Amino acid sequence: MKRIVAALTVAMMAVPAAPAFAETRDRKPEPVRQDGPLLKASLRPNIPPPSRTEAHQAAQGAKRDDRSWVERHPVWTGAMVGFGATAAIMYMSTDPGGIPGRETALLVWGGVAAGIGALAGWGIGRSQDDE
Repeated sequence: MKRIVAALTVAMMAVPAAPAFAETRDRKPEPVRQDGPLLKASLRPNIPPPSRTEAHQAAQGAKRDDRSWVERHPVWTGAMVGFGATAAIMYMSTDPGGIPGRETALLVWGGVAAGIGALAGWGIGRSQDDE
């Protein structure tokens, strides 16, 4: 049986399949090549690239965001304040030799408070009026 399968496999490899399955009736015209922006840019003569600051300013446009980091990132601010405040409270209020342990309580309740602080920051960020 193995010899028959091997012989059929070799025979199928030897016969080209393209003419047997070629469609001659409904040939579609070949698509016209359209050069994309990257190909066009690569074919241009050597032009020095714009400086990093020019590209950054062009990407940001004429508008510059002069708000503080806290105003631009209210969710991160809420998460950090929530975790920090709760971690400080848990550190001071738990016994270092207790069963849950000071570090465990700090991480668990700090994580919960970070989530609550992030939600609060998200709500505050959504309520601000953007000009």
